[in-house]
Amino acid sequence: MKAIETLCDNCETGKGWDKCKEFCTKDCTFVSQAGPLANIKTFEAYTNWMAGMTKIMPGSKYEIMFSGWDAARKKASIAATFSGTHSVTAPPEAKLPPATNKSTTSHYSYILEVGEDGKVKHVTKIWNAFYSAIELGWAKPPQQE
Repeated sequence: MKAIETLCDNCETGKGWDKCKEFCTKDCTFVSQAGPLANIKTFEAYTNWMAGMTKIMPGSKYEIMFSGWDAARKKASIAATFSGTHSVTAPPEAKLPPATNKSTTSHYSYILEVGEDGKVKHVTKIWNAFYSAIELGWAKPPQQE
């Protein structure tokens, strides 16, 4: 689990694929049903996306709430909370609003599948991106009846 937690730390602190790839297969896949991540298909692309998020939210942090290993399925699970403030405007290609100076504290989970070589070969992220977008001022909350 130490290597998995180091991988997650490298990802969550915005170190990008260069610091994550040693823990993963070359073609490590990624999937998430969260809107902004739905078209990201590789863990390399996701780690680089996270690097961008940490640039527009300098000082962001995360805290692991749970980590566990299922030896029969060769899967690890990490549940964590990400906190950050959107204080830097992203480049235009990111298609995000200018810095809002609003903050989010958002819970998420990773399920990481490990191959026979001991490297992560697939990552699933479970996250309510819409909740974060509302907190950051990127989306409007749903109308209450």
